[in-house]
Amino acid sequence: MRCAEPKVIVYVVFSIDNKSFAKVQLIIEMNMRTHRWESPMEQPVIQRFRRNWEGFWNTYRWYFYVFTLGIFCDALSTMYFMHREGADAELHPMYRLAAYSFGYTLGPLLGFFTKLIGGLLVGVYLRRWAVVIFLTVSAISFWACWYNVWGREIEFPVNLLGLIKR
Repeated sequence: MRCAEPKVIVYVVFSIDNKSFAKVQLIIEMNMRTHRWESPMEQPVIQRFRRNWEGFWNTYRWYFYVFTLGIFCDALSTMYFMHREGADAELHPMYRLAAYSFGYTLGPLLGFFTKLIGGLLVGVYLRRWAVVIFLTVSAISFWACWYNVWGREIEFPVNLLGLIKR
């Protein structure tokens, strides 16, 4: 005698309990049996931020300064080339939209503050990776600063894809 095909139903339930944090549960029903699996991130995100913030500033302050300097230089150089060539030369669609919406000066400044706050939040949340995150973003931002000011004048390999039109 052949058994009925097993029926698998997967539910993802988002619930907020009295400690004001979201808990994700995955409920799998198989042939009238229910198995529960709870996500490994049961701790509240706010508590993780509070725990990771303790001593963060003293440990990662100089990395954050380099990160801030890098993204600030990138914002200044973006303003420079946008005033020279317009917002059409910007590859990133959000920065181009910000430049169209808020102008060639305020748009890159808005991008700077967004990167600053976002980088700080990610660095605190992923504290073990904060040095890697800050230094990687700093290196990319310093390179972008160089490219915005001098690199666009020379034929640099980044233009091999033909994304930047002159």
